[in-house]
Amino acid sequence: YQRRVRGSHSDSHTEAQSSPVSLTALLTNMLTTSVLFLVCVTSLSFSSAYVSRVCSIKQAVAIAPTTTSVAITNHGGPVLSGPVTTVYFMMYGNWSKSAPLSDTSDGVDILKNWMSAFGGSSYMNMVKQYYHSLKTGNAYVSDQIKLGGVCDVGYNQGTPKLSDDNIWASIRSGIVSCQWTPDPNGVYFLLTSSDVTASTGFCTKYCGFHNYNTIGTTRIIYSFVGNPTRCLNTCAEQFESPNGNAGIDAMINIIAHELVESLTDPLFTTWYDSIGLESADKCAWTFGSTSYAPNGSKYNMVLDTPMGKKYYLIQQNLRLSSNTCAMSL
Repeated sequence: YQRRVRGSHSDSHTEAQSSPVSLTALLTNMLTTSVLFLVCVTSLSFSSAYVSRVCSIKQAVAIAPTTTSVAITNHGGPVLSGPVTTVYFMMYGNWSKSAPLSDTSDGVDILKNWMSAFGGSSYMNMVKQYYHSLKTGNAYVSDQIKLGGVCDVGYNQGTPKLSDDNIWASIRSGIVSCQWTPDPNGVYFLLTSSDVTASTGFCTKYCGFHNYNTIGTTRIIYSFVGNPTRCLNTCAEQFESPNGNAGIDAMINIIAHELVESLTDPLFTTWYDSIGLESADKCAWTFGSTSYAPNGSKYNMVLDTPMGKKYYLIQQNLRLSSNTCAMSL
């Protein structure tokens, strides 16, 4: 998951064109950029699977906000191409707190309400361009998403500080305790309460990530998304949010990012560019045109949900046909 800093290399480039730069300054800038870039794109290995955790927080690294100049390509691996993708929410920690904290029953309802309306949206319609090739033709990602269930797994790892091993163990244990059948075409999200962190760098290195593993012979695609209430300055775009819950609204943005990448690059062998950025990474923390909700917060998506018309601020995604960041085809 990628988070950009305020400002960009493109801004610096424009300034460089309008004013002379000393050789010393230029070399210093190149060295700094190279170091930051290496920090940004360093990949992590877990259980022999690549973990998509690329440049995740807004203070991380100043990669240009529009990185679409480097094309994303199909490397031959699979996508999730079922007619409908089922999403499962596992709520880790204590989700029974009281407002103004984010991890409340109302917060869970906001998540459920959004996911119930997200499938088939104009935003999700963009993923239908992604495919893998079969002998009989191409198999395309579907824009149809359904919520398969929301399940409270408590502190099933007995700790508020999760390692990567804990995260996978929580998912694996949760599938059993929630009485879900392991679903090779589903995406399992572990969503944590605000008192929970991750030892590998939640809030300081990333806001969420996706990965895969197996239960028996069944492939499991899963994602960790921490609670941005712990670090709104690094994992949220704004402190006031359309649904009156900044942590949950920020979590929705991160879930959307990880969901798109889980669909288009589930095993890290399919859609990514020459430096490893996946589709949502290419447009991370860019929001396009925004409007203002009655409470003054920004939004760029309106969905007709089971609870009525609701507003969300969700990052743009890569429109594959034009290699540009957008909110719809």
